[in-house]
Amino acid sequence: MRNETDIMASALYLYFDGLSLRKVQRYLKRRYGAKVSFRTILGWIEKYVPTVEKFTDSITPNLSGVWHSDETVLKFQHGTPCPVKANGKKERRKGSQHWFWDCIDEGTRYLVSCHLSKTRSLEAGTQHFKNCKAVGGRPKVIITDKLLGHGRFIRKALWNPNKDKMVTHIPTEAIPRHGEEAHNQMIERFHGTLDDRVKPMRGLKSPDTAIPRGFRIHYNFFKPHEGIDYITPAEAAGIHLPFNDGWGNLMTWATYYQAMNNTKDN
Repeated sequence: MRNETDIMASALYLYFDGLSLRKVQRYLKRRYGAKVSFRTILGWIEKYVPTVEKFTDSITPNLSGVWHSDETVLKFQHGTPCPVKANGKKERRKGSQHWFWDCIDEGTRYLVSCHLSKTRSLEAGTQHFKNCKAVGGRPKVIITDKLLGHGRFIRKALWNPNKDKMVTHIPTEAIPRHGEEAHNQMIERFHGTLDDRVKPMRGLKSPDTAIPRGFRIHYNFFKPHEGIDYITPAEAAGIHLPFNDGWGNLMTWATYYQAMNNTKDN
């Protein structure tokens, strides 16, 4: 049996590539002889995704400067178990909904950043674009849907007195109705992939979950894209890291990066 890091790396890769927790569980048993519960797999995701994200976000991608930004609804299960009625049946309880904001660079298909919020408020939208700026710098153009607040969000997060550095905001209603950019389909396809993954789970467990952020990492570093000659968005953005062991490499580098930062802080 291979070491635990190899098993964890395989579990994360297979899960974010589309397999259910149960199927990942069966694969690990068949391939490595490892008896791993689905809760253990979720524990690995929650432990390593935030660490890997800090490492990957420390790398500056070389982006085209034309971004597509959008938001979609993610559903979350109720935080407490359903009570049992007098007739013995469980009472159905509604969960909650949050907005998942994300932004994709047109030229590289790199998923710049993602942000989760309870509402589509000025604070939430502004924070989303601030997160994008922290990772990808200042774009030239941002294409969004017709949500009226997007212009305000962009101005508040990315305003600059220098006209040469001002960001052009283009809502989809201002684009001729042909081609994929007209309906922001570039980012909507990613939303479809995320929705296909979350729907069988009947919602995510908690807004604090690292699962959507793990999808972003997997999309950028491990998913070859037809629109960029079947290389990954990370490669298209000039990030060339050796991936002999996929998630295992990222986990190792991220742990080392975290240790180096802790040493500097001390």
